Amino acid sequence: MFIQTRFSFLGRSGWKSEASQDPALLFSDERLEARFAMFEAMTVPSLLAQGDDDFHWDVLSSEQMPARWQRRLREMVLDRFKGRAEVHFEPPAKAGRYFRNYQARRFDGDGAVPLGAQVVLDDDDALATDYVARLRNAGAEAAPELGEAGYTYLSFPLGYWVLFGKNLRTAPRVVKMRERCVNLGLAVLGPANFAQNPYLTAHRVLRRRHPVRFLCGARPMYLRAVHGQNDSVPARPDGAVQVSQLPEHQLARFPSLRPFVALEARSKGASVA
Repeated sequence: MFIQTRFSFLGRSGWKSEASQDPALLFSDERLEARFAMFEAMTVPSLLAQGDDDFHWDVLSSEQMPARWQRRLREMVLDRFKGRAEVHFEPPAKAGRYFRNYQARRFDGDGAVPLGAQVVLDDDDALATDYVARLRNAGAEAAPELGEAGYTYLSFPLGYWVLFGKNLRTAPRVVKMRERCVNLGLAVLGPANFAQNPYLTAHRVLRRRHPVRFLCGARPMYLRAVHGQNDSVPARPDGAVQVSQLPEHQLARFPSLRPFVALEARSKGASVA
């Protein structure tokens, strides 16, 4: 089980924002401070809280990132996921090729290569606490039926959008969304050193080019952060509610949302005062 995250990576990876190709913008202190805040609030807690913690996390960033920010990223990831994570700083290229190469190096021996799941997790998004366990079960069910292709993509259509204001000091609102072949929590199941990689695949045309299994159910499996630094700014859907209005069992599955419940309560108290 391999979770793959690109963090302020200067290269080709399907990310087309202005900052993605401009080092001055990408590595500005203001932008990186905001990205680290989102990473620590959303992404890191969701992995620390996984019920099944038998996974490896690869975080890819740029060799051009200033040294103090590189150090901060290493500390944030490696200190909390001892022995289960690596942080890579690489020159510009395709992000998916780097992730593919990391896998190839891990499984370059003469022995049989096990099946593996490679998972996309953006640096401002989050996974449900039962994501790894459910993906492992889904992979075990899919493995005997891979057929001639020898692989399949696994897609969780249901999740929450988390709609932020200008910063994390204001409690966001949330709305349940169903999106087929969304790249949030998207995984490819195949040989662990497989040449396919989610970062090398356009998720919008996934069904036309690759075998896909949709893992549908009543449980949302991801959080998508919507804020001012998104690659593309999606239209904010109707029907969003306050975080505190989510059922308790869903808050338990998304620990990244807990602090915002408290923030919402404090904001209400300040308004009343």
